[in-house]
Amino acid sequence: MSGARAKTFERIKNYRVHLGSQLDLFTAEELKQLEQIVDEIYRYPLLPSALEILNRQLRLQITDRGLVALLLNLKKDGRLCQKIEPEAQEVQLVCSLGLNAGNATSSFALAQTRGDDLQLDLKR
Repeated sequence: MSGARAKTFERIKNYRVHLGSQLDLFTAEELKQLEQIVDEIYRYPLLPSALEILNRQLRLQITDRGLVALLLNLKKDGRLCQKIEPEAQEVQLVCSLGLNAGNATSSFALAQTRGDDLQLDLKR
């Protein structure tokens, strides 16, 4: 994580610790919402529009409470993070080996694996 995402994550994490030391009926619900926001920011990339908004607000030195309110509104509107479905996160392994013997160049590439499915490309 870097930039606005990392700064936001750290500020919310620190605010959550501060809020946890003042537990009462109202902070318990806010802590639950903060946990969801921290988890979402950690797992998924921010949407470009959310990144712009956060960069602008961080430059303007938004308060922690204001930042939380902003994040809650962005999350509620579905404008905070780009959630990627598990099926779309396929594992891709690419290996290559190049051999040069005089004028002949050979290369070997392991293209993509899906479960037990293995595709092999040999090029000469």
